[in-house]
Amino acid sequence: MNLFLISASPEEILDINQVVTLNGVVVPLEKLMESENPSETIEKIQELLGENQQILIETPEAGFRPLIEEGKKIRAKSQQFSVLVPPTMSGLMSLKAMHTLKIPAGCSGIYQSEQVLLAAKNEAQSILLDAEQISRFASLEEMLKTSLAFLEEEQKERVMLCCKSNLEQIRTAAKSGVTSLAAAADLYRQMVENPLTDNTRARAREEWILNFTRSGLFE
Repeated sequence: MNLFLISASPEEILDINQVVTLNGVVVPLEKLMESENPSETIEKIQELLGENQQILIETPEAGFRPLIEEGKKIRAKSQQFSVLVPPTMSGLMSLKAMHTLKIPAGCSGIYQSEQVLLAAKNEAQSILLDAEQISRFASLEEMLKTSLAFLEEEQKERVMLCCKSNLEQIRTAAKSGVTSLAAAADLYRQMVENPLTDNTRARAREEWILNFTRSGLFE
């Protein structure tokens, strides 16, 4: 499974990227707007990642031509960058145009299966579904299975589930056949920091020190 981090915080990205082998980062628009200088923030994020790690950047809904221009500017900065457009009329139009212009672009903020189909047909390189919003109105697992049923095998690899609140969303992605996952930093920490693991390791360390009076394997 491909793993992405949802974040616009260089500090958070550094922290998680040191622990998890990430395929890239999804930079959400609302988080990027919280920074004092969005362009500077994106440059800092790029400095923290390897050249093979993707940076997917959400862009505001500003109409067809502004979306194209934003896509050109973002791609011109680095081959790592891809723009994410909304699944609106102008967003879908821009996907077709950017594909013709050979500008990699994706589609984010998708809440229903039909939007997945349209984004895939318009050659979106990444198709990001919002687990949080979908779960409020429908069965997440059923929605994912229906979405994947619409697609050809190659198109299915572009679908990515964005998970922000709980590990069950991640498990649902796996059960549904989704092969790419974007998760918030807190979810990655939950994957690592299990109380049972911590307690077991602590007891084992105490017993080791009592028996061998040292903390390492070798003197």
